Amino acid sequence: MIQMPTSAAIPKAKRATSGRRSTPRRRGSLYGAFGSEEGLFEHYIAGPGAVSELVGDLTLDPLDALGQMLQWTIAMQSDPA
Repeated sequence: MIQMPTSAAIPKAKRATSGRRSTPRRRGSLYGAFGSEEGLFEHYIAGPGAVSELVGDLTLDPLDALGQMLQWTIAMQSDPA
């Protein structure tokens, strides 16, 4: 079975900001569920966003990379946890 990379193996992405400070969000909002907009972004990069890391891996054959992306996506969407 193909192993998904851990969050430690994924380089921390840097986002462009518009100069606004990240402020805590209200309870009940999507950002509130993750503590902040940054928290949601970190969660995405560590989970579903990790699949797109294969696009930049030039050591993989394109068809192999696509196959791994599809397998990881299916595994994430079918995981009951």
